[in-house]
Amino acid sequence: MRAGATLAVASAPAVTDVLTKDSRPIAPLATLTDGVWVWPADLAYYIETYHVRLPDEFAEHAASNSWIPPKLTHADLVELSARESAED
Repeated sequence: MRAGATLAVASAPAVTDVLTKDSRPIAPLATLTDGVWVWPADLAYYIETYHVRLPDEFAEHAASNSWIPPKLTHADLVELSARESAED
């Protein structure tokens, strides 16, 4: 989950655990991708800490890549970002 390519990042401070009152940072305010799926950078924390279950489709996709996201080029990320913006 942490190895995805950074699609977007904010200059805001890191995010904290929304399920507790603990104000320690858990991850940057960022969006990661493997070129197909997009997820928040703090998702890994919630999986490790609370055993959050991933959608079956995502787990199957990630397992098909041996759980290693492909390396994406800058051009790949620009194209994906443009595609995401067009869908909104």
